[in-house]
Amino acid sequence: MQHTLDNSLQKTTKTWRSTKATANEKIREVEHQVAETWDTASRAAIEGAKRLLRFEELPEEWQMNPYILTGYRFLSSKRQCLKSIFHIHNETCNIWTHMLGLLGLIFLSLHIHTTVLGKSPTTTLYDHLVFLFFFFAAAECLISSTLYHTFLCHSRLTVMRCAATFDYIGIGVLITASVMATLHYGFFCDTTERWMFLSFSGGMGIVGCIIPFYPKFDLPSFRYFRIFIFLGMACSGILPLAYAGHQKGWAPTLHFIQPFVKSGLAYLTGLVFYGHQFPERQFPGWFDRWGHSHQLWHVAN
Repeated sequence: MQHTLDNSLQKTTKTWRSTKATANEKIREVEHQVAETWDTASRAAIEGAKRLLRFEELPEEWQMNPYILTGYRFLSSKRQCLKSIFHIHNETCNIWTHMLGLLGLIFLSLHIHTTVLGKSPTTTLYDHLVFLFFFFAAAECLISSTLYHTFLCHSRLTVMRCAATFDYIGIGVLITASVMATLHYGFFCDTTERWMFLSFSGGMGIVGCIIPFYPKFDLPSFRYFRIFIFLGMACSGILPLAYAGHQKGWAPTLHFIQPFVKSGLAYLTGLVFYGHQFPERQFPGWFDRWGHSHQLWHVAN
């Protein structure tokens, strides 16, 4: 009996020592990675205050697109990030396309609100609310995107990740608002169906706004997962439109969605550029400042 207990104790001791050694090895690996990341970030911050950096000079967490080789900011303060809006780098076009797009949205919305909605005798309070919901969703998307591309270069990982999360939430909110506005007018005379499909689309939107909080959602390896999520949200409007075609006839349904086809094709085209990282994947370094895939996605949308 004593011999059995001694053997069991020896095995337990060996297992504990082996586990302890493995744990210590893992701790040393993590400490080494943290120290290496800190050294890289420190060097990048020092150099980033003086000049634009190359891709390989960035810490790993900031290395998003290996086909854009130069023109990277890496700044240690929010004030420096804001000042960089007026400088030329590889995010300049991304910032200004949505900043100017926001101004265009404001003027267009004022025009629609005063000429179309304001002068129509059949316009209801609910119509105004739907319009305002879409306007604020579009504005929030453009603002979030502008802030993301402005603070993408911040040397604090939490700042960069927070900006990225709000950017993805903005995309999800705009997609949801677009689908819900379409469903509102598509089922304007069918109250039950309208609220049923609006609830479904709204639920998809809530899910799409929660998923970006997943820590790995912003990683380059999750690019196609992000595309899948946003396409799924956009496609939440297909089932209601198929139902409308079945119930009301395909001719009037297709006539109703015709104005949205160009917008949808533009969105999908931009998404193809973004997903395949075209054209910088084919010509690394040629489109560092102007014309890379993310900029084309902005212009297309």
